[in-house]
Amino acid sequence: MTFLSERPAPAAAATPVRPVEPVDEAQPPTAAVDDPAVDDPAEPGRVDATTEPDADDERFPPQRQSDEVRTQRLLRRATAARSPAARQRLLNEVVLLNQGLALRIAHRYQGRGIDVEDLEQVALLALIKAVRRFEPGRGRAFAAYATPTIAGDVKKHFRDHGWGVRPPRAIQELVLSVRSTASDLSQTLHHEPTVAELAEELQVESDDVAQAMIATQSFTPVSLDAPAPGGEVPVADLLVDETDEFARVEVLSQLRPAIAGLSGRDRMILHMRFIDGCTQSEIGLALGISQMQVSRRLTSILHQLRAQLQEPSRPDAAD
Repeated sequence: MTFLSERPAPAAAATPVRPVEPVDEAQPPTAAVDDPAVDDPAEPGRVDATTEPDADDERFPPQRQSDEVRTQRLLRRATAARSPAARQRLLNEVVLLNQGLALRIAHRYQGRGIDVEDLEQVALLALIKAVRRFEPGRGRAFAAYATPTIAGDVKKHFRDHGWGVRPPRAIQELVLSVRSTASDLSQTLHHEPTVAELAEELQVESDDVAQAMIATQSFTPVSLDAPAPGGEVPVADLLVDETDEFARVEVLSQLRPAIAGLSGRDRMILHMRFIDGCTQSEIGLALGISQMQVSRRLTSILHQLRAQLQEPSRPDAAD
């Protein structure tokens, strides 16, 4: 049986004159124009071993393997095509053949604060970019090349457009490290790792880890009119008004006796951290201790102050 693409091309003299199809300006022009129907340079019915997907690769189920073979054939024909219009038409076929791959990658990230339609558009544009850049015959499957390209563009879209309140770039990068490290430590420690444990594992300051954990909630900002978790009170009613001097005086009147009960060294640590704005490393350098010791001491001091503030008032104090 003879396929249409395998029939010999008619003689040049017998070829009728056809209008030239519009050429995609994004594609580089070629020196000569040939018949758009360019056959696969490989032997008909045969797939080169360097482009055939690995049958044992779990990333390629049977249907994916079939699509991979067709993709490689179309890409080789596009490479051999002399007409820009023919090349563009073959590349369009590759995009249509592999759009399912791009959509599956996009759907992995749905429900994280960005509309799935936007993710699909980003993934499809990344697929087009991968199709244009891929070089067939290099011993690599197209899906293995396109998958990280598409996933990378989707992640970049999250980084650039997914933050409701965009934190600094260093915090954005730390968010990914905190997530992966927290997952590994939870299996090793058999409990959710604390901020101090994450900071020690990542060799960063506890404050940076805390900021990264808070930043994970910045993808989908909560409406101030939405009810607070566990109640019907709007979130706006729970926000602290920093201009309320009466509330500030009340807090200070409760906090002063608790701070007075601390040692001089602990009061110095609090002053350097929250008044002078020193980092934990700077405090440790001034006191001759490590940053981790400062972090643990701060945690202990804050727990102690919180416990004292939550104690019920003594009868004699009320008098």
